[in-house]
Amino acid sequence: MKSHPDFVKLNEYLDKQLNKDEIEVVRAHLENCERCRRELEEITALRVLLTEDLGEVLQAIPPQSGWFERLVDRYRRDRTRRQRSRWAWTTNPRYLQAIALGAVALLLVVLYLPLEDRVPLPEPDQAEKFVAPESLPSPEKELRMFGLDQRGEPDLEMVEPDQVKVFSSDDPAEVERIFTALQEANLRPIRRGKEILVERINQTEAQAVIDQITRQEGKK
Repeated sequence: MKSHPDFVKLNEYLDKQLNKDEIEVVRAHLENCERCRRELEEITALRVLLTEDLGEVLQAIPPQSGWFERLVDRYRRDRTRRQRSRWAWTTNPRYLQAIALGAVALLLVVLYLPLEDRVPLPEPDQAEKFVAPESLPSPEKELRMFGLDQRGEPDLEMVEPDQVKVFSSDDPAEVERIFTALQEANLRPIRRGKEILVERINQTEAQAVIDQITRQEGKK
């Protein structure tokens, strides 16, 4: 069967009013057609509902009156109308206009809201201010490490007692000479440390100036 069976044919199939060949043809069509199977299920469900509520009334209706076929046809038209009404608002100009206005309002909020919360950029003179490097040595710490006092002079208290050699002499001049020699020997590395410290500080300051000039040239 190439064409779909109508309501009458499906009802006759349910009532077994078709001959053997017609029943086979309709049955074969139902096996391959989901649409007709769904329609047959709806007719069967409607028959069960009417049989439960209007069983005595249906028995009094002549079988050839076509009343049930007309009822099923009206049921299908009402169902199709209800399905279309679910999407009827999509073609209503009022709904479409409201949706368009809402989309425009949302777009305006997205575009203009960030402008109010914008953070001002720093001024050029503030960005180019010199910042002291974090690697600049601490003067007090470096001085103590190299055995110098706060004035940058050798700190005699940093001389270890075990560095003083034991000697014995009754001549004050000899004692003074030996003590001066020992003091010079002990303070020699301290003075060298002072020179290294000054050299490091100069290098750090020079490197900071070079970095500052490099950043300024890069901005140009």
